[in-house]
Amino acid sequence: MFFRVLTIGLSLLFWLKASFAANLLSSEEVIRGATDRIQKYRTTEVTLALVDNNGDPIPEGTPVEIEQVEHEFLFGCNLYPLGQFGDRWKNESYAHHWADLFNYATLPFYWWADDPERNRERIAWCQRYGIEMKGHPLAWNYQDPDWLPDNLSEAMDLQMKRIDEVLSEFGDDIPYWDVVNEPTKFDRED
Repeated sequence: MFFRVLTIGLSLLFWLKASFAANLLSSEEVIRGATDRIQKYRTTEVTLALVDNNGDPIPEGTPVEIEQVEHEFLFGCNLYPLGQFGDRWKNESYAHHWADLFNYATLPFYWWADDPERNRERIAWCQRYGIEMKGHPLAWNYQDPDWLPDNLSEAMDLQMKRIDEVLSEFGDDIPYWDVVNEPTKFDRED
């Protein structure tokens, strides 16, 4: 079953690549319009009043270097490995480089692998570094906890209760959530 799905998936990817490649703009065409798009969508005119530490205006003509240190664009990836490497140096290195590159973290909330304490640690770490967070996912039919009853009505009630509990505990800290992940499962029996 796995290899059949893998083969179908790879075939689909190659077909999509070949189908769309003919319609894609060349890299030269993309770059040619980039400057105009940057000016239109990513810049604005501003007037800055530059002062020294005493609040006195900096003389006109004084060279000034301005560096953007943060932005509102959310750029990130999952933060699942945080603190999970085998030694302290790897954990610290991962955390340092991750926080240096990203400002947006996806935190795991898989029901079958629920770990509220680890998520509290991840949340505290993100808050310490000013990283925006997203919880993933509140519901996913990929894998259920072993103890979940087979009765669909009972399972649904427990799922809704779990969602309420997760949002009650973590909702104030995490503003974004993937509510349902991959809502269909190709080989589900029911």
